[in-house]
Amino acid sequence: MFYRFQIWPLCQWRENFTNFMQMLETHGLNSKILAASFKNTKQVHALISAGIDAVTLSPDIVYTIIDHPGIKNVANEFSAAWREAYGRDALLR
Repeated sequence: MFYRFQIWPLCQWRENFTNFMQMLETHGLNSKILAASFKNTKQVHALISAGIDAVTLSPDIVYTIIDHPGIKNVANEFSAAWREAYGRDALLR
């Protein structure tokens, strides 16, 4: 079953999202919440921080997130740790 509700404007989103999550839990519905139709990374970050289960993102938002300096640092650290642990850069030889 699908429920659709609008979470923006920003001033109302957290209350709507929290109420929706509580309704699912109260009724014992084994459900996940998928958020979509984001306009910017601020919206994505806000819902992920609030506990959203999954998101769909347009390529421009994905590239904006990937281009963040923090992501690049973490990816480089992970790659270095992977090389140290496995002696290679790829999953498969």
